[in-house]
Amino acid sequence: MAEVRIRVVRIRVVGMKRNILLAVCGLSPQVITEALYALHQEGGRVDAIHVITTRDGKEMICSSLLSPLDGQYYQYLRDYHQAPSR
Repeated sequence: MAEVRIRVVRIRVVGMKRNILLAVCGLSPQVITEALYALHQEGGRVDAIHVITTRDGKEMICSSLLSPLDGQYYQYLRDYHQAPSR
């Protein structure tokens, strides 16, 4: 089983505090939605998601997580009544 490293980084930007999910991801992008779910269960807030990955990992993320019609990220947002960030 591959090791997964997920970290939420808190950044203060001139009067604002943002929680950024920083994920290092290979070819298993579902770890991103699993981390979001875990943070949601703990009452954590995520304002942005930044992912460090490979070229192949990016393709997997775009096709399986970020497809507006059937992507798992958008399904997560619908399931938990979350608005997508801009």
